[in-house]
Amino acid sequence: MKIIVTGASGLVGSSLVPTLIGRGHEVTQLVRRASKGVVAGVREAEWHPERGEIDAGALEGCDACSSRLRQSATTATAATKC
Repeated sequence: MKIIVTGASGLVGSSLVPTLIGRGHEVTQLVRRASKGVVAGVREAEWHPERGEIDAGALEGCDACSSRLRQSATTATAATKC
């Protein structure tokens, strides 16, 4: 499955991403700025929730979205486009 993950650098997300990769999923983490330590095999896509901007191409063909951020109108909109 192609899975989009928000909050990938947080407590839950930092454990979730390697687990998903280990199970053979294709993972793209949404980031506001380039990460310092990207897990091997993980793609990054830029987004700016405060401005309502996202790399729409990164969402194409995704099968699931895991949001580990506090719920807001911005994150809810991003997740429903998946």
